[in-house]
Amino acid sequence: QPPGSRMHQSRTYRSESSTGYAGLIAMLRIVWFLACWSLLTTDAQAETQPRNIIHLTTTSEADHRWHRVSLRQAPKMRIEFQAPKLVINDTPAKVKRFKTRGQTCLGYRRTCFSVKLSEPVKFYDKEGSRLARAERFFLISMGGDKGYINMMMGYQFMDKVGLFPSDFTYTELWINGTSQGLYLVVEDPERMLIREKKAKYVARRSYNGRIYTKKIRKSSKVEDKEYKLAFKMLRRLHRPPSGESLYQQMHQRAHIEHYMQWLAINYLVMNGDYDDELFVYTQEGKDCGDHACDPIYFDFMAWDMDDLFRGPHSSEANYDFSEVDGEEVKTIKLVLEESVLYSLETKIDQRILKDYYLYKRYQQTARALLTEVLTEAEIKAITARTRLAIMPYLDQEHILQASRKDGRVRGGYTREFILNLIQEREAKLLKQRRAFLQDLR
Repeated sequence: QPPGSRMHQSRTYRSESSTGYAGLIAMLRIVWFLACWSLLTTDAQAETQPRNIIHLTTTSEADHRWHRVSLRQAPKMRIEFQAPKLVINDTPAKVKRFKTRGQTCLGYRRTCFSVKLSEPVKFYDKEGSRLARAERFFLISMGGDKGYINMMMGYQFMDKVGLFPSDFTYTELWINGTSQGLYLVVEDPERMLIREKKAKYVARRSYNGRIYTKKIRKSSKVEDKEYKLAFKMLRRLHRPPSGESLYQQMHQRAHIEHYMQWLAINYLVMNGDYDDELFVYTQEGKDCGDHACDPIYFDFMAWDMDDLFRGPHSSEANYDFSEVDGEEVKTIKLVLEESVLYSLETKIDQRILKDYYLYKRYQQTARALLTEVLTEAEIKAITARTRLAIMPYLDQEHILQASRKDGRVRGGYTREFILNLIQEREAKLLKQRRAFLQDLR
């Protein structure tokens, strides 16, 4: 056929199409190869990073007795060690206080601890972690944190918007030559808030929405009861005002945008228990725009994010309970299911949902958070940093053996289990983010 015929044109089209298809296949192969190479080099990079290692040696008979009990079962007792010897990353540390801490954690085989040193010690500040030096810190056993990754991930999310200013990293812990497994080192939040945020008052919120005092600076001229009264007034603002007036009054008394970001992140990470996991602290000299801030102005800090990727907290505020064939059945309340909040256990959260202006403001805050800060790329970056941080510890058989004490997975964790769990969590977060954005439209 002559060059201008339709058959020639058709053959030319098919040839170009085949060439383009082959090029696409070649490109996909290159992308796949680069992805695999990136994963391999990331794993190699992580495995060659140094591990933090803490050695504790007890010296008193009472402490020896506590340790012997802990080898068999959860000690379930509070104890302050007497003159213990502590070595952190091959450097002897001068101990001022080393004691057990926590409430739920006291019931774990691997107990949590509070540490106070005479001077800061160095931790390996590797990628994926964020702690170079510390003088006062907690050693959290993560007994209720499946795969030891929830808190590491959750604190990174909160840190992106200034809701978790404490530094943190992983470490191994050994007591009297016996491995206690993997721990999370977290800078003492009360100390950090007073030193870095210049807080005069630090408290924790309880399940009933009230606060209980943790620390008051000596320089504070305000008494404990005045701080509690000020927070009580913030909780009770839901009564007379509404709409923008209510928002402005909240804005004068507290960093309400921070609080709404905290709510949105808890929804994103599917936090099944967060209402009482909140530090409340005062900030001075805050600028509230057109309105003067109250002298007692509250800000917030997230805490204890080990219950991620679960359903809303089981309570009458979130579920309707009934009995079917002699068994209790719970059904999530419709008002919660149709909202973009993950719990309605406190009056402030209930008011945000009920007030049209507040809820729209919360939705705007959540949308900006997801589109400007917690993008898909950032979620992937957080999971990648988590992987980098934990990888050096996953080839340590004694750490995997110690995980049996947690009872979360029969036989304890394996390297493959934790790495697969990180991938699953990333997929769930991306899916939840897409659904969250869809519900915000």
